[in-house]
Amino acid sequence: MVELTIPSLDQINNLKVFKKYGKEASITDFSILLGADINDSYYTKEGNTLEDRAGYYWTRTDHGDNDARIVYFTGHGTYDRVDIRDVCVRPSLPYSSISNISENITKIEDGILEVEYGEYPQKAVSKDLQQKLEVLYKNKNLNKTGKTYTTDSRKYDEYYNEYYNEFQTQTHVEYEYNGKKYIRFKDNSYFGSNEFILSNGEKYRDGDYIWVEVSPIKWIVDEKEDIAITKKLIFLGVQFNRERNYKGNFKSTNMYKFLNEIFIKDILPSKIVAEYNEDIIKTKRENLKIALKEYADLVKKFNKNNNPTKFKKELEILEDIEQKVYKICKY
Repeated sequence: MVELTIPSLDQINNLKVFKKYGKEASITDFSILLGADINDSYYTKEGNTLEDRAGYYWTRTDHGDNDARIVYFTGHGTYDRVDIRDVCVRPSLPYSSISNISENITKIEDGILEVEYGEYPQKAVSKDLQQKLEVLYKNKNLNKTGKTYTTDSRKYDEYYNEYYNEFQTQTHVEYEYNGKKYIRFKDNSYFGSNEFILSNGEKYRDGDYIWVEVSPIKWIVDEKEDIAITKKLIFLGVQFNRERNYKGNFKSTNMYKFLNEIFIKDILPSKIVAEYNEDIIKTKRENLKIALKEYADLVKKFNKNNNPTKFKKELEILEDIEQKVYKICKY
């Protein structure tokens, strides 16, 4: 079972993978559209392009005063109140839980292991593709993949009273075009009416509709410590916790709940989501049930006319298989 968390400040300060790669992490366009601040003065060690701009992100370490520690643009530690929505998230998980299902395993700078697992909206498309997708969308000529993504539709700064503490679900449909996948997203940015620039070099304002490409999530790995951390800051807009009472128990937070109830499902590739569609599962289950019953009836019939104990073991195996299959299909 894959369980998501976020790194502790101690891990960020001491794990070899952070010492080699650096604590800074680049921010995705999708995170910016969800309300992240960006600063053209801070970049990761990989370069100084728009795509390398660093953001700040949560750790699961408490500050000792009901809030949590964060890693700033510069890689230095600071802290902030847990009920805000404008801090990015850099998920982590045990590498052993995905080592057999991750893809494109490579070694990057300083021998750091990089893998791909899951997919998520990340980069804004080019101006030409934006125009093309918008026309196709308005003419209803884009195919849906059957997959959606869930975010909190609240503004990044809506956290000052109880009304704003409710998670307000917003669903984003995934479309396919020329073998690639995209979502159409209404900008919910930090910058309001001011212009800002995404990694494609284009300028936008709050409220614009922007097409974002869905792409594989890259993780950097510390094999010795059995941890994989997303290379980029993947999302934003979800409160770490709705109440300012954080004492270091990350599993009790709203962020943990979002990661393991919503985000973990959202990052599954659409081809896998399609296989687990409820209607498809129901049909497969019924077909399987019929097939198993027919086979069992044949065995019983043969059993009745021949050796009465010969197929007892086979029937027990069939029943056991049936139960296991039903459990698998259920999920």
